[in-house]
Amino acid sequence: EKYKKTHKVRVEALPNEYGFVVLGDGELTMDSECYRLVCDNVEGKRQVLEFPHKNRESVQTEYVYRGKGEALLLSTKDCCYYLYSKDADFNPTEHQFLGEYLFQKKNGIVK
Repeated sequence: EKYKKTHKVRVEALPNEYGFVVLGDGELTMDSECYRLVCDNVEGKRQVLEFPHKNRESVQTEYVYRGKGEALLLSTKDCCYYLYSKDADFNPTEHQFLGEYLFQKKNGIVK
């Protein structure tokens, strides 16, 4: 698929105002429909989260965030997920622009 990207990621969650929870290793896949994150949740159980492009105008990017490097952020109503990757082709800016384009495409703003 034209837009598919998969990255091994290190996941940190911010589920509340008390601070970050390290969730460990996960996998982030982006395709023309959504971002899909597979990782442990704060209780240590494996979860699959989907973030459809139709519902998400953009993704947040961070650079050298807390000294940990480039990050892509995906959020649910209950938690923010900070995703770091050492993959050579992990480029948060590219993800941001591609996510914005796919949002517009899914919502009929561009063809």
